[in-house]
Amino acid sequence: MKLGWLRPAYGEPSDGPYATVYLDATRADESGPSQVSLRWRAARERLAEEGAPGRLLEATEERALRPTGVAGPHGLLVVGHQDRVTFCRTLESPPARESASWSALPHLLPLLRQETYVVPHVLVVVDREGADITVVGPHHEEVESFSQEGSHDVIHKVPTGGWSAARYQRRAEDSWQRNAGEVATELDKVVLRHGLRLVLVAGDVRAVTALLEQVATRTREVAVELQSGGRAAGSSPDDLTDEVREVVAKTAEADRTRVVDDFAREQGRGEAAVEGLPAVVDALRRAQVEALLLHDDPSSTATLLVGADPLQLGTSSAELEALGVAQSRRDRADAALVRALVATDAELVLVPTGQPSMQDGIGALLRYADASTGG
Repeated sequence: MKLGWLRPAYGEPSDGPYATVYLDATRADESGPSQVSLRWRAARERLAEEGAPGRLLEATEERALRPTGVAGPHGLLVVGHQDRVTFCRTLESPPARESASWSALPHLLPLLRQETYVVPHVLVVVDREGADITVVGPHHEEVESFSQEGSHDVIHKVPTGGWSAARYQRRAEDSWQRNAGEVATELDKVVLRHGLRLVLVAGDVRAVTALLEQVATRTREVAVELQSGGRAAGSSPDDLTDEVREVVAKTAEADRTRVVDDFAREQGRGEAAVEGLPAVVDALRRAQVEALLLHDDPSSTATLLVGADPLQLGTSSAELEALGVAQSRRDRADAALVRALVATDAELVLVPTGQPSMQDGIGALLRYADASTGG
């Protein structure tokens, strides 16, 4: 999971402290708003005790008590910095543990544990006239959606015989191919524009074949033909939705497995992989980390020292002093690691404890290795 979408949480300037609040925002019945208010009041009292300023508390309260418009059980994350809210996100379910912290950094790992990551993809539902094209982002948000209709309208073959019927049928097939070619051109642009590596194609079998014959090699290599759905009346959108979810989930799991396997291979070679908190921190400071693997352990109490810059982090004050940081603050290790990953556009992969085996439950697959790389 790339974490660039978390960048706004740190605000400008990005030097803390920050308020981080996880609330159960469920409003299941008439008492829901008052229950949320009571939960927020407890969170506000804790933040005030820890030193959060009044203006920030007021801004955070307004966002925390604002109706989310979500039905059923759900949660809310609010991050505040200085005198304003920098980040707010509705959670798919209530947080495992409600919390309110006033600390050097936002505490974002609980969010990442709950976040349902979706492999960015494009869904193309095609027939012989054109296609409906929808681009979906990493949080299941619709990034772009449009219909591409072909300009060739002779699309139906005729059952009659004779030379004129054969000619008409050839014209119909030519129209299919030309319409597919126009869709292919637009689809290639979409894949390139969004840097997509998963293309899902559904619809009329002949139209799907014609489309995939004409797309660029890059698009064809990442295309998956679906068995459900179509543009015609009577097609089941539920079946299509279920199949899309299944393919996307399998792709995400394959991505995670690939990273773990790559790490294990490099770990065995003693090359582009490191493990253990000190070695990973050193690699982060050098912006060497391509993907950080972290055992998903909510009970962890590991901490790090941090400076104002995301790459100013270390296990001891001596390390920070060597970086020229005169004043450092201690915070949760996972908070410091997430900030560094955001700053360096690196990936986070949460893995079950012990899979793979890593010192301190942490490892990193590196972008490069050199003589200074430690393991």
